Amino acid sequence: MPVSTDYRPEVTRLLALVNVERAKGARCGALVMPPVPPLRLEPHLVHAAQLHSDDQAAHFAMGHGGSDGSSPGVRATRAGYEWSVVAENVAWNQPTPEVVVQAWMDSPGHCENIMRSEVSELGAGETDLFWTLVFAAPR
Repeated sequence: MPVSTDYRPEVTRLLALVNVERAKGARCGALVMPPVPPLRLEPHLVHAAQLHSDDQAAHFAMGHGGSDGSSPGVRATRAGYEWSVVAENVAWNQPTPEVVVQAWMDSPGHCENIMRSEVSELGAGETDLFWTLVFAAPR
């Protein structure tokens, strides 16, 4: 499936902010996470993240399950991404990329996803303040 690499400004800003956090290391709840390498945008994951943000906005429901019952892994596969590891952060009603990344860093589970050393690629999407990050490593 052909996907665009003409990314929205929100997508590239989310990548930059996530990579700043990864470079610093973090305390995710009680867990101290060391610095990890930066992520790179992957077009299939960006597509999957954007479709999930669109779906959440269309149904005004935030969650990891799609309106069709799909999981993050299923959505990444549907977008044409062959993965070995996949994880997802979602949020709603955060006004900017800076605010949503800070909210994720303040939440231990979301922070751990951002700091996972085994992921190398990122997809990001936003629709009507429904935010999605998809973290993955290729197969």
